[in-house]
Amino acid sequence: FTHIPLMEPQFMSFYGASINANGKVFWLGEEKTDVCITRASLQGADKAKQNQRICLWAAPPGTQDWSMLTSFRVGGSETMGLRLCIPNQGQIQLKVTPAQSCGVDLVGYQSLPESFGVEGGDEHGHVHSEHCGH
Repeated sequence: FTHIPLMEPQFMSFYGASINANGKVFWLGEEKTDVCITRASLQGADKAKQNQRICLWAAPPGTQDWSMLTSFRVGGSETMGLRLCIPNQGQIQLKVTPAQSCGVDLVGYQSLPESFGVEGGDEHGHVHSEHCGH
């Protein structure tokens, strides 16, 4: 994977996704914004076997060139910092192994278009956004 610098976003929003260990591929990057994943955590670790190794894998679209992003041990490290950034219009496939184990929750942030929720500025140049509750 190559590092692709992201554009400076005007607005940021929380991003979260869950990847089940059901053998299916999860697509990240369909949001039409830059997405940065900063943390991955096991979901449902209480249902997995103690010391079981759970792996999060990634591959470019249309390939089977899977690379391990991180691995967890049930009962040990069940959350990891992660820096995975997908630019606008970019995509990546993600999966969790072994199948039928616990899944992985991803959290981070996404950039929003400059025009997202903008109502306009006031006489001081302050921008008010519906998204931010102002």
